Amino acid sequence: MPISVARNSTNSVQGFTLAELIIVMVIIGLGIALALPRMSPLVFREQANSTLRVLTGALAEARSRALLTGTPKAVVINLDNDTFRLEDTSEPVASDTNQEANSDVSEAEAKTLSDWRSLGNDIQLRAILSPAYAPKEEGNVQLRVDGEGIFEPATLFFADEDGNVLPVELNSGTGNLAPLDDYDELTEELDRYERLHTLPQYQKKPWATPKEAAPDYSDYAK
Repeated sequence: MPISVARNSTNSVQGFTLAELIIVMVIIGLGIALALPRMSPLVFREQANSTLRVLTGALAEARSRALLTGTPKAVVINLDNDTFRLEDTSEPVASDTNQEANSDVSEAEAKTLSDWRSLGNDIQLRAILSPAYAPKEEGNVQLRVDGEGIFEPATLFFADEDGNVLPVELNSGTGNLAPLDDYDELTEELDRYERLHTLPQYQKKPWATPKEAAPDYSDYAK
């Protein structure tokens, strides 16, 4: 009976050439480059929502403290480093001479209700507008709430390095932050500020001279 000897056969597997790998990498790079601009607004909005949740929590805490004590409170935001803290904005009352003598030491501690905290993420709070003061783009800004839980009107502008901008309205009655996604909504809000400047409670502005007009908010609508 004949015996057949099977020969070992190896299947040759041919790999990619260097030119083919370069072409694939270029195609992947082009795809990423085209996708990133479209993903940037989505990433920005998610980061903005996260920051809004943090800030809304601080505003809710300030409002609860104001309603509990019947005295005004504030969320103080540092626009230079995007941090915030809670402060008591009521005037300190000295009950005796010793307390009055030590008021310069204890007043700062009495007004500070929390440590500085970060807003988080890579977005920045670029500006805060309010009819109660001139537009703020640097330094400390107070988002004040009175003893009845009513906030001063304000619009906050968040932005990132890619040019994404999100205007947010502070609800005076609840302290909630609502994005102004529509251009008409933003324009209407800025027009409302112009009208608020004519009301008696906003006539005596600490930053305005008698002949100084209300700030021009039109630049923020661009």
